[in-house]
Amino acid sequence: MGYRSDVRIMTTKDGYKELRKYINEYLKDNNIPKDKCFNILNSPDIKIQNNKEICIGWNDIKWYWYPDIDAIDYGLDKLKENNYSYRFSRIGESLDDIEERYFTSEKNKKEEDLDFPSFERYFDDNYLKEIMDKNKNKEEVR
Repeated sequence: MGYRSDVRIMTTKDGYKELRKYINEYLKDNNIPKDKCFNILNSPDIKIQNNKEICIGWNDIKWYWYPDIDAIDYGLDKLKENNYSYRFSRIGESLDDIEERYFTSEKNKKEEDLDFPSFERYFDDNYLKEIMDKNKNKEEVR
């Protein structure tokens, strides 16, 4: 099965084009056989966009040790080198496994106000109360 994570990446539309270009070149230049990996930007679980920015993401993905995952990581470094803002968030299976990386371009004004992915880990007390109430009612019937 392997360890799984949920991942979100935010960038501008221009940053997304740059990331896509870099990943395609990385996979081609490293002679990675197509049956061993593919450009995961082609199959996100989540893709939300407006006229300025884009959010892509994957749920329940093995985010380690694969060429296509390495390509994303190196691609984010390339975005920073080329002054494209980005936000990266990963939530692993373990409660304390949260990773965030980001870069905000200071030179490119349209890149400054990029949104951050929003995530929460919280207790669902309403669900717990419902379960406890059901169990209480079962005991009263006995």
